[in-house]
Amino acid sequence: MSRALFHPRYVLAALALSFFLLALHSGMTALYIAASYTTAILVTARLLSLRALSGIGATGVRIGDGIAGRPVAVEIELLHQGRIPRYAIRVALVLETPSGRRVIPAAVVTRIGGGGHARLSLSFTPEVRGMHRLAGVALASGFPFGIFEGKGEIPLDLSFLVFPDPFPIDRFPCAPHLPTPATPFEAQHPGSAEFIGVRDYRPGDPLRRIHWPSTARLGRLVVKEFVENADMEIMILIDMPSPGDDLEAAVRVAAGWVRLGAQKGYPIGLATAQAFYPARRGTRQERQLFRALALFSPEGGADPFSRAARSGGLSRGTLLLRLAPLVGLEEARRFEGVARGIGCHPFQLLFAASSRRGEASSSGTLPFRGLVVTPDDRLPDRLRMGMPRGSFPRRVS
Repeated sequence: MSRALFHPRYVLAALALSFFLLALHSGMTALYIAASYTTAILVTARLLSLRALSGIGATGVRIGDGIAGRPVAVEIELLHQGRIPRYAIRVALVLETPSGRRVIPAAVVTRIGGGGHARLSLSFTPEVRGMHRLAGVALASGFPFGIFEGKGEIPLDLSFLVFPDPFPIDRFPCAPHLPTPATPFEAQHPGSAEFIGVRDYRPGDPLRRIHWPSTARLGRLVVKEFVENADMEIMILIDMPSPGDDLEAAVRVAAGWVRLGAQKGYPIGLATAQAFYPARRGTRQERQLFRALALFSPEGGADPFSRAARSGGLSRGTLLLRLAPLVGLEEARRFEGVARGIGCHPFQLLFAASSRRGEASSSGTLPFRGLVVTPDDRLPDRLRMGMPRGSFPRRVS
């Protein structure tokens, strides 16, 4: 409040009033002249501020999807349709985000000539995942004296999606080294796989699969790809009923698993309370799952495990990765029993309050295959050190 009282326009107004009062009391001409000049400056500044942004528009606005916590690029071109140059224009982005409306200062344009334009390459860092909207570009200018400020907003309507930032995960919970897709089938039935095409070489691919003619033609390693029915499928279950930091951490873990599965070439799917995506491989599936994770909200719906089971997405041998709050060790043990009963291989990552860490550790070995994490944990390190190692279970046909 005190800072606002010392704004230049209030100071000048107080000076003008003081000069007039003193001039009336003393009759000095110099005070009348000082009061007149001060008033003229105030009036001129106000009139100029009202015209400071006239004729300014925006075109060629481009913005793409982004990742939470990482800069998103925005391209904007400001056009001036008038003849008198405009100076000292501050530009801000007006965003509608899942967490509310934000106005983000982005740039300052020192001058736009009459009939000219200024192309701006801006960026901002979204804080949350989900659907965002660039609602407008806010402009402000205090030219020429900074006493009054002209403001305006150019309305826009550009929607873009912010994906979760995946945690860096280098392996799945139950195996440090997953076999490359189709290797188990090929070992059990040599020569019986159906050839469907070629793809780029991935670390771990057998050398005998290299397709030398394509490798020579393209200048990079290319391997033969086969259709086999013994590939291990991975299904992620997100069973987080309420929003909060635990939910966001679970979404980032799921995104890390999706990215790892896509990189390794495994069929991977997702089940939430609202939707089910059967396990498939490929970049299109990765994009679809990332979009589902970006838009995920813990609203009412069917249990993810039941939804996946009813949809036929839990074939025998599926690796089940469940993300859920720690309701109780007995509840987690029951889930493990049901999952194993239908031939799946469950792993549960349970989120607990810091005060409940003792409940999990006091029982010694957890009565289920999984890991309990708390807000005090550095989650990527906890996953790296706490996920069990061992052989990858074979899928039962």
